[in-house]
Amino acid sequence: MAAMDGFLSIMVKMDDWTPPDFKPMRRELRGFHELRWKAGGVQHRIIGRLTGDRTFLMLIGCTHKGTVYTPPNALETAIERDRLVRTQGATTSEYEILSGR
Repeated sequence: MAAMDGFLSIMVKMDDWTPPDFKPMRRELRGFHELRWKAGGVQHRIIGRLTGDRTFLMLIGCTHKGTVYTPPNALETAIERDRLVRTQGATTSEYEILSGR
């Protein structure tokens, strides 16, 4: 969690999110993006989508190696959570990034 907080603290200060830290997804996840960082030798991802000016809706966190996501259903879960938010079947909350971490 500390590595994620550190990564996000850096990202919120950036004017533009660009690869390799921020990449669009492909195929069935067109319109979704990944926030990407490495910690402890493991590739971490937050899959979500942009919902407004500098607002990123985080749908699921996962790890990634090659073509394998853990949990294995991470992509499907992101799609389903996005659907629930869009249809008001789920609510969202703001993730507060604490400074000084």
